[in-house]
Amino acid sequence: MSPSSTGIRPPKLKEGVQCAVQPKLFFLGKNGAAQRSQAGGKYRRILSFNNLIIENQHLFDDKNVKIILPAVSCIQTDCFEKFVDSKGQNLRVEAAMAENDGQIISKFLQKDFSKSQMAELAAAHSRHSGPLVLRASTLWEDANHVSVNDVFASIFLPNNSDEKTNFTNFTLALKRMYANAFSSQARAQAQAQGLMPSTIQMAVVIQDVPGMQTGIVGGHSYLYPAYSFYANSFNDYAYNGLNPSDGYVKYVFGLGTGIKTEAMNHALRVNLGAHPTFSGLKSDEKMFNQRPQFAYALSLDRQPRLEGDGNGNLVALPIENMSEGIKRRHLCYYNTETQQLENNVYFGSRAIRHEAMLFKNDDIRDKPGSLTRAINSLLALLKGAYGSEVGFEGSADFADGPDGPNLLVYPLDAHLQPKAWDDRLQSLPSISGDRIIFGGGNSIGRGRYKINKLVEVLPNVPTYRFGYDIATELASINKELKASGEDGRYMLFAHGRIGTHSKGEGIPVSFVAIDHAAVLAERISGESMPSQGGHFLQDVVAHSVACTSYVDANALTLSNLGDNVASVQQLEYTRVYHLKQPLEFVIDAQKNSMLYMP
Repeated sequence: MSPSSTGIRPPKLKEGVQCAVQPKLFFLGKNGAAQRSQAGGKYRRILSFNNLIIENQHLFDDKNVKIILPAVSCIQTDCFEKFVDSKGQNLRVEAAMAENDGQIISKFLQKDFSKSQMAELAAAHSRHSGPLVLRASTLWEDANHVSVNDVFASIFLPNNSDEKTNFTNFTLALKRMYANAFSSQARAQAQAQGLMPSTIQMAVVIQDVPGMQTGIVGGHSYLYPAYSFYANSFNDYAYNGLNPSDGYVKYVFGLGTGIKTEAMNHALRVNLGAHPTFSGLKSDEKMFNQRPQFAYALSLDRQPRLEGDGNGNLVALPIENMSEGIKRRHLCYYNTETQQLENNVYFGSRAIRHEAMLFKNDDIRDKPGSLTRAINSLLALLKGAYGSEVGFEGSADFADGPDGPNLLVYPLDAHLQPKAWDDRLQSLPSISGDRIIFGGGNSIGRGRYKINKLVEVLPNVPTYRFGYDIATELASINKELKASGEDGRYMLFAHGRIGTHSKGEGIPVSFVAIDHAAVLAERISGESMPSQGGHFLQDVVAHSVACTSYVDANALTLSNLGDNVASVQQLEYTRVYHLKQPLEFVIDAQKNSMLYMP
């Protein structure tokens, strides 16, 4: 993905772009032998992104927007290799012999870095202040041209204690990340891609987590940005009426001001292009310029409950504590845990004008001084450089300036965005009802799939109790069917989310554990992004796996399979249908889907 640039030259910064600390590499290897010690793909992506911004800083001339490049360092692979492969204790061997991930983590945490390693780690840590994030930058995916999304964790460090405690936590976090390279999930990824876990090399990127200090809650001081976001230039999951090429942004907001009202866990989704009018809001100019006294938004932690709310997830937030603003009709509130959009955006009965909040309320609109304008500029810059659909992660905050509030935008990481094939059918075929097995909506994927097996999570199994056990059973089924090649491609039916991190919302399974599925069908209520979005959705799209959803259990009519069932394999939590003849699964341009017997 990287352009030809290999590093960042000392910049001549204009007012709109700031880069206070230059990126720096640590653990260069013997005699600085770069060919031995490497930084990995993530560090190179960040470096290229920063360089691109600096070389094109003339694009960021808005006096109310500052693009700030956070401090970044890289612990290269030499540190990993010496820690893991030292003569006295070979952790690669011990990890292979461990019975579970807990044992692996314990062995890594108990081992000490050498004195020379500790000295260089201290030098790397001293370049950073405030909260930090440690992110894996492996050579595995680069060398083998594979994706390892959602396998290696990032670790956030508050870094707000004394220096000794901060550094101790930093070294423990680094060991924890190294252990993650040998986890069961990493081994499953290796097996799926035909790779050897014993060959992995890991570098670790250190980045500052930007943000403003926001009050004291429960005796603790917090420092968070007002926004954290994930932007893509193309929207594979654009709803009817939206242009997929307009892209989309997923915001987590209220991290700053929200702490004061204990509303940290809320999220907002904003489409960047033309916007539908959601029920509950009128499009006339009067309503367009009014602001509510309270916003009712979906709560990610489900606390506190709003009395009389039908779905039990809405909370009332005072508008004066929400710098992000909520008056625009193209906004809908979005639960990042369940991935559900709330079409009805509710407002309190009293709408008030509050012109003092104009900048902050309008910061997500595509106009000068807005976050949307800044994000669009960065996406256009990336897309032009890489000649492909792109995405990037970042955060944003506010600071007072001579001409009013300044928007501070912190680009963190960039990536190529996998794009689904757009070969959906113009319309679903006309099929008699007795040949239709399933009908769904809200679908993404290619137009046509051949299905040889059906895997159904038993409807009466509560995922909140057995979610992880179900995930383990699905991984075993996937492994068995994968051995059959294309004859083992299957469609998975489940109630709740597939790929969630919360078993209360569905099945917490990684993509690699179900990567032989051709279609994922989720029984859920309401409009939603499929399969948790983020990295899971990237893998779904990159592998051309279809996702569809259904509300009514009657949408699935397995009785219509008739004598096409060769055998049924009943397991503890799932049921596998082995078919005599394959089925067809199709998606049309309106995102409707159907599974039928040809």
